Amino acid sequence: MPGLSQKAERGGTDDEITTLQRLVAQNPKDAVARDKLGQALSRRGKLEKAIAEFERAVALDPKFAEASNDLGSAYAQIGRPEEALTALRRAVQIDPTYAEAHNNLASLYASLGQLEEAIASIHRALEIQPNFPQAHYNLGLVYFRQWKLDAAIAEYKKALQFDPEYARAHYNLAVAYFSKQDYALAWQHVVRAQRLHYRVNPRFLAALREAAPEPKE
Repeated sequence: MPGLSQKAERGGTDDEITTLQRLVAQNPKDAVARDKLGQALSRRGKLEKAIAEFERAVALDPKFAEASNDLGSAYAQIGRPEEALTALRRAVQIDPTYAEAHNNLASLYASLGQLEEAIASIHRALEIQPNFPQAHYNLGLVYFRQWKLDAAIAEYKKALQFDPEYARAHYNLAVAYFSKQDYALAWQHVVRAQRLHYRVNPRFLAALREAAPEPKE
């Protein structure tokens, strides 16, 4: 599965972090400010520092679902799955309508090989937010792992319906079509992924070129 939180990442500049650090210094018991600082640190790849802020936010406000979700996502990214599970389960317990947290929990379940649990969590996310492209994408990944190619393709296409420039979905749709020996459609989507600046696996490109010539512009 891809990285946990599939929402678009923005910001995380040094100026943003400095501003938020000042805000936290002025209001050390502000759980929201600490969570925002953790998010900015996370976007800069400073995960250990981000986790420290998320943990403080949760300690300050144990019912803060977004902070628990962010904490679980960060734990997962540094390879602490049990702590990630605890935090993400807490997030959806606090707010059962939190679609992103259900999706992140699904991604974590899938990374642990618990595919049925992953599917159940994704279905919950989609019940809450049917137009959630990342959840459709993650469901496609799970179906692909189960070798349910038609179901995987259907979910990748739904992800692209809601986000036509979702490069990962184009790439994985290309892989699924390649697996079905539909090389024309595989080329169509891998080219689209490349145009969206997705780093395509060179081994997959070589296999596709060997199976079918690259189409001319």
